[in-house]
Amino acid sequence: MSNELQSETTYRRYRDVLVIGLPPEVDHHSSQGMKETAGTYIKNGHVRYVIFDFKNTSFMDSAGIGMLLGQYKLMNAVHGSVAVCSVDRRINRILDMSGIYQIARRYESIEEALSGREN
Repeated sequence: MSNELQSETTYRRYRDVLVIGLPPEVDHHSSQGMKETAGTYIKNGHVRYVIFDFKNTSFMDSAGIGMLLGQYKLMNAVHGSVAVCSVDRRINRILDMSGIYQIARRYESIEEALSGREN
């Protein structure tokens, strides 16, 4: 993965919460790096709640859906949960059609996702 794509994705830890700020395009190239980095945080950092922040994202393909499903499976294995926030109309449609909302709650903001966390 290029350094440019890596720099567009942010990872912030708050105790057992990992907030992943997604890049403008969540595709095959960016998804692979996110999968690896988030997996490392989850496995080594005792993460129990992952919030995917779509604030800067305007494009996502099937690789992005696969990455979200993979992170859900990791979180499910440790009895954790996944949420998405700051989803625009286009991304909302993709997430809805793909069934992501059956495994991840949607919030308007990171703050709302943190306060609505299911323990």
